[in-house]
Amino acid sequence: MRYRVFLILLIGLLPASLTWAAPAQQVFTDWLVTCNNQNFCVARNIGLHHGLVMTLSRSAGAHTDANLRIELGGLDDPPAKMPAIASRLMLDGSPLKPGGEHWQMTPWHLTTSDSATINAFLQHVQDGQAITLDKGLQAISLQGLKAALLFIDSQQKRVGSETAWIRKGDDPPLSVPPAPALKSVATGA
Repeated sequence: MRYRVFLILLIGLLPASLTWAAPAQQVFTDWLVTCNNQNFCVARNIGLHHGLVMTLSRSAGAHTDANLRIELGGLDDPPAKMPAIASRLMLDGSPLKPGGEHWQMTPWHLTTSDSATINAFLQHVQDGQAITLDKGLQAISLQGLKAALLFIDSQQKRVGSETAWIRKGDDPPLSVPPAPALKSVATGA
């Protein structure tokens, strides 16, 4: 019995970089978050969105390797004469102009990997109800977005750091632990 207690204490004292992360998947109202065993996390809106999808992805560690995509798709291609989605985005019925110069835009896609642009966009929309397209049924529900982002921050141990999306703090980016080590795979001889 003593060796079990000792083993549990020893495992609990290992630095985060020497432990392995378990994959995680959780639903937050209209958002699904999936994190792999390297703490690479993806959040995506789910539910009745009629083809308008927002996806956020982020790697673990001090660097701010993140990506934000808004896409219009579905089983059928959108009509060719339909205007680009960037000019038709609405936040709770008001025009939503993606700020910053770091957006890549095509008629059906809007994407950025610039951390400052992503942070500004999330700050602007996180308390809203929905992102919709003007004169369309397409909708990205924002219900659960804050909880999904907080889950990612917690999973990657960013809460309280400058790189957190929801609960920012004064801790420097280097206080965020790196991606967990991968388990080695035995090769057969």
